[in-house]
Amino acid sequence: MHPVGFIKLPSSGVDQTLYISLIVFVCFVFFVLLLVLIYKNKTMHSHYKHFHHVLAQRGLDDRTIKRLFKFINKHNYTLELLLSNEQLVHKACQEYGLDEDEVKKKLGYDRKALLEEYMKRMEQMRKRWNRR
Repeated sequence: MHPVGFIKLPSSGVDQTLYISLIVFVCFVFFVLLLVLIYKNKTMHSHYKHFHHVLAQRGLDDRTIKRLFKFINKHNYTLELLLSNEQLVHKACQEYGLDEDEVKKKLGYDRKALLEEYMKRMEQMRKRWNRR
C-alpha cells in the first residue's frame, strides 16, 4: 500500500518530489517560527531594559520592577500608563503583594515624597558642583 493512501500518484518520481517539497516546506515554517520567537524575545528584552532603567532611576528594587513588568505584560499596559495611573499601581500591588505606599512614593504619586527626593537630588548636585 502506498504511504499516502488517499492520494493517487502516477509514478514514484512524483511521490519523491512531493516528500521533498513537504520536507522543505516544514523546514521553512520551522525557520519562520524560530525567527518570530527570536524577534519576540529580543523586543521583550529591550522593553524590559527600558522599563528597568526608568524605574531604577526612581529607586525601585529589581524584584518590584520585575513584578511590575510582569503585570503590565500580562494585562497589555504600557509604562506610560503605569506611571500616569495610580489605580493601575494599586491593582499591581494587590496582585503581586507589593508595598503600595513605597511603590507610590517612589513612582511620584506622593507629592511630598516627590518634592523631598527632588530636594535631595538638588542638594547632591550642589555639593558635587561646589567640589569642582
